[in-house]
Amino acid sequence: MRSDSFVLLFVGDDQEQLTTDNWPLTQYTTLMFGPHRPSLPVRRWLLIGYWTVMYFLTHWPEVDRFRLRPEWPFPGFDKVVHGLLYAGWVVAWWWMLSTGGRRVSRSAMGWLAVGAAAYGIFDEITQAIVGRQPDLPDFAFDMLGALGTLAVLAVWQRRKDRREGPGRPLVPRQAARASSGV
Repeated sequence: MRSDSFVLLFVGDDQEQLTTDNWPLTQYTTLMFGPHRPSLPVRRWLLIGYWTVMYFLTHWPEVDRFRLRPEWPFPGFDKVVHGLLYAGWVVAWWWMLSTGGRRVSRSAMGWLAVGAAAYGIFDEITQAIVGRQPDLPDFAFDMLGALGTLAVLAVWQRRKDRREGPGRPLVPRQAARASSGV
């Protein structure tokens, strides 16, 4: 019996030892961030799915009719939602770009910021198509969520590099082959 075991589960005639290694939260974090992370195609489809849901949430017509009262649940709630959606968008891109233990380079971070700004502008302009009001403060919160998350992830990556050593840089395969002379 391992020292980190804390309970036995009985399932039918079999018994399973529940340890910190097979605890559901540990399994989830290992799946998402451990050595057996989902492949690039899986990450790509998850990003596409997130982006699609994000688009529909920000383009839902007459969204205000679902509020119980105008300030529900608090004034500016929609701004917080915009910031969180764009924070999630950056996390999804970061997760996809870091496939295989790669570092996300500063130039990739810059392109993520430019992409968030471009998509934020597109998002606000196209909301008029479904009868919603494009709003400059919404765009500001989009950028606050995206840039704030980029800053947090950059600090996290730097601390991780100091602790574990730098990961592989994010470069296209062709550039890596050209520099190695193959």
